[in-house]
Amino acid sequence: MPKLPYSGFTWLLVVSVAVATAWPANDHSCKTLSAKGGEFRQSLGQVLFSPDGSLYVAYRVGSEGRVSSVLRVIKFDPTKAQPVATGDFPVPEVRLPRVASHFMLSQDSALLAYAELHPPQVLITIDPAMLQPISSSSAKLFTDHDLAPHIKKFSSNSLVLSAEKPRPRRPITVESVRELALNPANLSEVISDQKVSLEQSPNELHHWMKLSREELSAVAPLDEGVLAFTNLRTHGWIRILDQNGKAVSSLEVRDCGPAKAALTSDRRFAVAICERPIRDEIHRQQTLARRAIVFEVNTLKVLCSVPVSSVTIREHGADPEDVWFATPSPAIWHGNSELLVAIPDSSSTIKLHTVLLERETATARKTSN
Repeated sequence: MPKLPYSGFTWLLVVSVAVATAWPANDHSCKTLSAKGGEFRQSLGQVLFSPDGSLYVAYRVGSEGRVSSVLRVIKFDPTKAQPVATGDFPVPEVRLPRVASHFMLSQDSALLAYAELHPPQVLITIDPAMLQPISSSSAKLFTDHDLAPHIKKFSSNSLVLSAEKPRPRRPITVESVRELALNPANLSEVISDQKVSLEQSPNELHHWMKLSREELSAVAPLDEGVLAFTNLRTHGWIRILDQNGKAVSSLEVRDCGPAKAALTSDRRFAVAICERPIRDEIHRQQTLARRAIVFEVNTLKVLCSVPVSSVTIREHGADPEDVWFATPSPAIWHGNSELLVAIPDSSSTIKLHTVLLERETATARKTSN
């Protein structure tokens, strides 16, 4: 491979400028929120918005010897950029770095859930108002052979976990899916534990890959069809697919590939994290340049693009093949005339971007008149 004509830092700058200039600069501002006791290079903050616009962040707090036995959750008022509640929760002690599996609100927004679904497994439900604990469990819910354990559904009445069950011999082939429903008010109470076929509980990403015949990196459900992302590393696509997997509209993303995304609760706006591999010639290693692309879903019109931290966390398990990764994941909220976009940034900060929607407001006024 020929040597790049730039140093690692200069090449990163060139990539960032190239991506930044590809999109319009909508009116937006940025605040920095501080996560007390956080070290996101050891436990990357997980962020989400409630329907009223409150911002939550969850992360493990480290102590001497780079170990952690405390999960911290902070509730922020985005308007004041200040915390309004903080909760610390005891969790099984682990060595850092540690990768989280989920941090999410229930469908009715009545409960928060935090999960680490690899050993030692952790599951906690929390009251989002004052961040009081509801229930917790450190039971081993899945075996080391179960694939892709995740929270499938979460309501006030049921927290459903799912994992693929492979056959016990090679080649590895998934034979069925285990679905485990727990009582969120008492995570030791099993509501149901069943084995279902792949047809009854298909892998959503694989389902849409099969329909679209594309190698998709992520999908997000819409009222009809999905928002689909193709990550080709140096470029990619954002598409709206109908129920048959046919692309009804597409946006080509140049200079980077969309790897993950978040939608507003009304599914009108989205933010996608776009990545591009770069070679750091100083440290002789490959890293990722990242940006967040904020866009309107129906039209795929890009509103703005902002830089994102290049941090990538790697957690290694007892088996050399067990490696878990964490990269910054965004959250987005739609207000009356603005979007709020939150993204974990440096060692203990969250970047909170406010994107104005003046055109939307003007259109709404014309319609009402």
